[in-house]
Amino acid sequence: MSLVSVHSSLGLLGVFPPHPSPTCLEWTSEGQLVLLGKNAIYILTPDLGLQLNTSSAVKAIPSKLNTISKPLPWLKTVLEQDKRNLYYHWPSDTQEWGAASFGSLDLSLRALTASPSLLASVKPYVIAVITSNMQLSLWVPLKDHLRGQWTLLKECTLILRDLAPKTAETRVHRALHAQIACCAWSTQPLFCDPAPVCDASLLALGTRAGTVMFMRLQVSEGTPVSLEHVATVQLSEHWVTYIAWTGWSQGGPQLARATLAYGTADGSIILLELSQTLRMEAATQLGANCRLEVQTQVLGPIYAADKKTTTGLQWVTLPARGVVLVFFKPGLVHIWAPPHSEELWSGSRVFRLQTQKTSASSSFLHPVSGISYVAKYDMLVFSLQDGSFHAVYQMTTDPTLTPPEPTLPTSSAMSTLSRTIFSRCEEKPVKKTDLNVTDGMTALNDSNTFIWTCESLCPTDFSYKADAQRTTNIITADLWSENDPELLMHQIQQVLALPPSTAGRAPLDLLRPIIFGLQNDEHLTALFSRLLELLNAPIPILLPETYPESREVTTELRGEVRDNIGKHLLGSQRMTAIRLRLSLADYLWRRASDDDVRNQCSDVASVLLRSVSHGIQQVLVDHLSAVLGITTKEDLPFVYRIVIQCFLPGAPPSLHESAQVLANRATARGQEFSSGEGTNDLEESCPACGLAVPYNDVSSATCPNGHRWMRCSITSFILSTPMVRTCIGCTRKAFLPPIRKRTRKTGDNEQMEVDEAPGGAEPDVSHLPPAARSWIVQELLQAATRCLFCGNSFVSLL
Repeated sequence: MSLVSVHSSLGLLGVFPPHPSPTCLEWTSEGQLVLLGKNAIYILTPDLGLQLNTSSAVKAIPSKLNTISKPLPWLKTVLEQDKRNLYYHWPSDTQEWGAASFGSLDLSLRALTASPSLLASVKPYVIAVITSNMQLSLWVPLKDHLRGQWTLLKECTLILRDLAPKTAETRVHRALHAQIACCAWSTQPLFCDPAPVCDASLLALGTRAGTVMFMRLQVSEGTPVSLEHVATVQLSEHWVTYIAWTGWSQGGPQLARATLAYGTADGSIILLELSQTLRMEAATQLGANCRLEVQTQVLGPIYAADKKTTTGLQWVTLPARGVVLVFFKPGLVHIWAPPHSEELWSGSRVFRLQTQKTSASSSFLHPVSGISYVAKYDMLVFSLQDGSFHAVYQMTTDPTLTPPEPTLPTSSAMSTLSRTIFSRCEEKPVKKTDLNVTDGMTALNDSNTFIWTCESLCPTDFSYKADAQRTTNIITADLWSENDPELLMHQIQQVLALPPSTAGRAPLDLLRPIIFGLQNDEHLTALFSRLLELLNAPIPILLPETYPESREVTTELRGEVRDNIGKHLLGSQRMTAIRLRLSLADYLWRRASDDDVRNQCSDVASVLLRSVSHGIQQVLVDHLSAVLGITTKEDLPFVYRIVIQCFLPGAPPSLHESAQVLANRATARGQEFSSGEGTNDLEESCPACGLAVPYNDVSSATCPNGHRWMRCSITSFILSTPMVRTCIGCTRKAFLPPIRKRTRKTGDNEQMEVDEAPGGAEPDVSHLPPAARSWIVQELLQAATRCLFCGNSFVSLL
């Protein structure tokens, strides 16, 4: 028997997708894999780049017939729907048959889409869910998006019902405008560098009324609240059943463009172009308020109505020519490309698929369940519901179903191997009549490793299988052998170059295929010296910026300080590039085979860590210089800490000079800066024994009695409270941002405290040390929604 390369096989009992779709199994911008089930959404995180305790991760037992000795572990959590709170009674709006929703008879999930990473929010991202009753809801994690609970943020039916255009005069039209058939979230456009922390992504919603509504996520004081209506476009008289976005491209200064393809119930495919412009409005003390303008233009149909169902729709980016649109009809794959300046093909191509006879129920008429593009071979790989895999070659020059070279992976070989893997992962013997149903598929590393769902069913005998008896396996495996370290090196160079398409994606997501490839010891050994050379490339110094001095502490000023700090710390491409290099250097250090190699990695990581620290310090010095004139005695301990950090050896001259000016100005305000006979504002009391703890280490603190404490990675104050958050990428800890408590009555003489985003009244800072309760520290903790050293998101327990 032949060996297979199965990295993991994760069985989910009682779980199955409601229907096959290329979007029922997809990656989020946070590097998590979401699976759409009939009654719940399963969120899986591979242990690639995580530094948290992963003892609870699910691991597959390696088989003797498997070439993989170390299976890929997965962390798992579930987003459970509460059907009682997610049911809208459409007949209360209208009794017309055209607005009837038969999905209400057996309420289930139909579609989902995830937002890009949110820099302005303490929540890493939001998931939008559509039910079979055509209702839209938004979901966010409570504390831990990897293993914790997800909760309902907003049920949007009432909002959408009120957004019906004025032309919808009857009640049935208003109901149809609120009934959502499909959804898709755009990526995050990159207007400038550093990018403002405002969310510029758009959620497109296709309705039964033939319209597409564009919504934007509302974030208030760091917390997602609801959806904001941006535009509505009437596209057709038929249902909009599929939506697909391209990435955003630069169309000019502060201008980004994207194209939206949508399919309707009559089978037509139509294009719509969107333009977003970032407008800088009235100047503020630290910059200017930004406003986003959206314009839409219907480009027209590229495929006429044929009354055939569209089973899949997706844009594919080809490095040599840009985007092409791939869409599927039963038994057919269509590829459309816009005109190109070079002599490359354009227009529409259609290919009739061939049945890959792996089981008695195999057929080329099954709907598509996953689409992926392999750049090395210029090959489009897609799967059908019957478990077969198919390929289209020469996508850039002349698409064809015939492989131009005999060494390329073929549809027959991939389908046969998929069937073999299915038989190995099943507990019971597989018969010819058993169909390996694949409802979702996606790529893990943009190369030869794929992830797909697999369920054993026997449709030929018309037997019934209860929902609780159905089991879906999520398989991660190689569909062909790939042993080219140069391909991995090319991926690393591309990611570290940070093209605009990486905007809105967390480092954990960007580095996933790289860390997965470096788990191969041969690849790691072959590329080690070149990787160190790449990571050791010169880093440009962040020059200081000058802001006007503030004269009064106001709510508006505090918001400007928070937003501008977040913009320069988290929206800077320079800082993101250094963080990626630091994460990669840290991974190489952990994988080092001997002390000499480990020391080389440590030296590179130390240089990168200093560069990240100096960038953070420069941003803080610039902002502290602007508000120093309105600081009080309670604010100065934090100012002193930043200045001390800037005086450490290795600081760039520009940073040292800025810090010296800040120190002189602080001294001029009548505060004692250096240690002397007076009170030392740099010392804290040991939470255990009360003795003074000197500030001689920015990462940890030790009192004279030997009590050792970790310091906040954002503010450097001692962490002596459980109200902390932990970075999932490097495990650095930081204080939770301040929150405001309000009291909610739950019964007779019973009250409950509920967390709210700060706003209006002063937030609760009781979990912060007395020296850290400055308004500057509060705004910094609010601005640092992600780890300042690796750029990944936080999780918390409380």
